[in-house]
Amino acid sequence: MDGFYPVNGFVFDTHTDIQNEFIKRIQAEGPECALEWLEIVKNRQECSYPRSLLLSWEGETSSHYFLEVSEDEDFANAVVIKTRKNSYKLDNLKVGQTYYWRINGRETHCFQTVNLYPRFIKIDGALNVRDLGGNKIKQGMLYRGSEFDEHYHLTSEGYRSFIKELKIKTELDL
Repeated sequence: MDGFYPVNGFVFDTHTDIQNEFIKRIQAEGPECALEWLEIVKNRQECSYPRSLLLSWEGETSSHYFLEVSEDEDFANAVVIKTRKNSYKLDNLKVGQTYYWRINGRETHCFQTVNLYPRFIKIDGALNVRDLGGNKIKQGMLYRGSEFDEHYHLTSEGYRSFIKELKIKTELDL
């Protein structure tokens, strides 16, 4: 097979331009000024979802493909996705992480994500969800988010993401 994207060694920023500017403003001016700026920029549009990475491949034609994605080069604990398309959109990638991927168990490819916190999370039916992992807490251990049962209503896909993808077992309402 030939024609893979992203190419090996590609570095992907999961943050949108607005999120990057928000992070810079927090560091330079403090949270209060950054939040004031964000309220003006948002103008009622959602800004908390991260960018998705589209994996794509060309070459071998098949009625379906098995895409494996892993944080480990030996594909231990790989997520296996069956798809009919020759592309797949990845969401909720960890920051500062190398990912390995392959199609139908063949040639391994890799990409990295930019090491910039926080990690924004896309959950269908929820807004402003972030991974609190970073320097002292491992990513994927503690999340914060909007009021899921009050102002927003998780869809069945949102619940699936919480349980299967993020492996959330306990919700604390502080």
